[in-house]
Amino acid sequence: MSESSKRKIVKEFGEQLEEKLIKDMSDGNTGKINGDNLDIRVHTNDIRMSNKDRDYHFFASNFVLDRIHVDKGPALILEPEGPKLELFWPNDNEIKAYRNSLKILLGRIMIKYMPEFKWFEKILPDHIDHPHKEAMSKKSIVHMLPLSLNNECSYDGCVRIMDEYIEMINRWYRKAGRAAELDKLQIPFGGDQLTRIRFQGAKALRAGAHTPQERFDHLYPMIIELFHTLQDFLEKLCKRFLSLANSKEQGTLANLKIIIQWTNVNGKVKSRFKVIFKLLYD
Repeated sequence: MSESSKRKIVKEFGEQLEEKLIKDMSDGNTGKINGDNLDIRVHTNDIRMSNKDRDYHFFASNFVLDRIHVDKGPALILEPEGPKLELFWPNDNEIKAYRNSLKILLGRIMIKYMPEFKWFEKILPDHIDHPHKEAMSKKSIVHMLPLSLNNECSYDGCVRIMDEYIEMINRWYRKAGRAAELDKLQIPFGGDQLTRIRFQGAKALRAGAHTPQERFDHLYPMIIELFHTLQDFLEKLCKRFLSLANSKEQGTLANLKIIIQWTNVNGKVKSRFKVIFKLLYD
């Protein structure tokens, strides 16, 4: 296929994705934007001084529809001396629900690690009962957003990415017939710890702008998503317990990986996440 044909297919595919998103928005749905960096390394076969491997740093995003629609209630009125502690104390029904949930969670742990309690499976429910169980049992609807050719490592790139978000949000709501909501619209944005700090800082640069769009008021709040928490935890475990220099010492993880012939376990979690997770947890 020619380059022009490929570009046409990609454009038509992107337009179809946006049409589906706008259709869901026209039904009154709300959602949340998630984003993370996308690093690509392109290797070249014929390496020359002017033709070397290249690194590209882009930004990938998606829009996840809310499964639970919670209407905003009346604002909480606080006393001049501050909030009362009674506001944060659980009531009897909440305490009862908490205890019942603990029973189920502890029962699952006992089934997993104590064979004599295997009969618990017959009496424990598959899911903990809660008011939103019907909505949460449905699959999340995720819409892919266009890839941003900007690097989040600089404030300039973060501002350009958020400008693209604002442009898309305004286009969605206008085409969905919900332009009247744009004045007070707030859509959460989720990213990892570093992305959240970068975008919050870039947003502060526009704090003195004249319009809500220029101030990125539509992107609120900025939420930390624990995308890499398990990966960071595995990296700490590898640094502490996986020493490849001790491969001859019995009882070590390095010796175990040689016995079971897992040669692709090299201690680099980012490139070997699944095998290292299986080695440490199975």
